[in-house]
Amino acid sequence: MNDIYTSAVINARLGSMLTSERIRRMVAMPTASEAAKILMECGWEIIENDDDMINAERARIVADFTEFCTDEKLRYATLARFDYHNAGVLYNNGTGLYPFSSIKSIKDYALLPEQMARGLRFLDTLNNPTPAQVEAVLQKCMYSDIKLNDYFRAEIDITNLRLAAKKVDEFIEDGTLDETVLKTLHHYDTEYNEVAKALTHSLERFENVSGQFLIEKAKQGAEVFYWFIKRLEELRIVKTILVGKKFGRSREELLIELGGVL
Repeated sequence: MNDIYTSAVINARLGSMLTSERIRRMVAMPTASEAAKILMECGWEIIENDDDMINAERARIVADFTEFCTDEKLRYATLARFDYHNAGVLYNNGTGLYPFSSIKSIKDYALLPEQMARGLRFLDTLNNPTPAQVEAVLQKCMYSDIKLNDYFRAEIDITNLRLAAKKVDEFIEDGTLDETVLKTLHHYDTEYNEVAKALTHSLERFENVSGQFLIEKAKQGAEVFYWFIKRLEELRIVKTILVGKKFGRSREELLIELGGVL
């Protein structure tokens, strides 16, 4: 595909994404359905069921990224998260499979990526691993399966912070944060200062602040990769607002949680 054409398309799509102004308007709407209507300005297809709408948009993002990303290794590294997510869901007998992932079953480990199969075999040796343990083990295997750059190392650090907050004593190697530091959650002398502070507020605030942190890291990479990471963060922000509206959270409460975004 022509690089100039791809760049023009990506830049046009970046320009149509949620802005701080649109986010504030969504937060100000009295209901989730009215908030969702603002997404039409961003090219979203409005579906009555919010989960179905977000899932449809995620599938479209993945399809576009697959089409526009010509770097095979980057494409694999970026989309591996969905395959490993499905493996975890299947292992936990849970729900929420991504239909666009190639991982539909984990019955035969021999048919799976090598590192994924290794993680699943390790989980089989544990006594009723918790969903958090399953997530930690599979994410560790995922990152060992891809070529790491500065962005993915930052993603490891964020994942390790999340695991530490959940009291999961299973950290991913190849990050920049020392395990001793992770266990104390004191990072005020690192670039993760604001991200760590957000953990003392709430996990929701942490996700917002860390999401913006990773977007800044993604800017250093390929344009299509930056767009993809930004779109995933947009999905998370939309879900935060719509779920908040459905559970009756006030405008002020949502604005506090979205403080790392606005």
